[in-house]
Amino acid sequence: MQRLTEGARSWTPEEWRDLPAYLRGVDLFNRWYFWEAHEAWEGLWRAHAASSDPARFIQGLIGASAALLKLHRGEERAARKLGRSVGERWNGFRGVWMGIEVERFRAEFDRGLASLDEGGLVALGPQTPVIRLID
Repeated sequence: MQRLTEGARSWTPEEWRDLPAYLRGVDLFNRWYFWEAHEAWEGLWRAHAASSDPARFIQGLIGASAALLKLHRGEERAARKLGRSVGERWNGFRGVWMGIEVERFRAEFDRGLASLDEGGLVALGPQTPVIRLID
């Protein structure tokens, strides 16, 4: 299935510092505007074939946003499902990718969803993962 959006500009992961939509999505995510972060990243995702590394990486971020939104809304089943999809999308990504230390973010994200495994839902707070961009 082709996911390319007509007229969308192709980009490379090395250009992340110069992608306003990417940086806006990170900012929105870190401010807990998860739906809006997803919307900011959607065009970047659609600019590449669905199976490409750039699309899979962005789709992982979109999935993380959606999972945290569902967690916040108390939709446990959906949060779990979306949380698993992040790991699936990000299989093979290591080190720093698009300014994100992948293993660190995944560990923080997993801790943020750990309340589901402990039988409760945690409100957004200090345990909510953030995206720390590094060079």
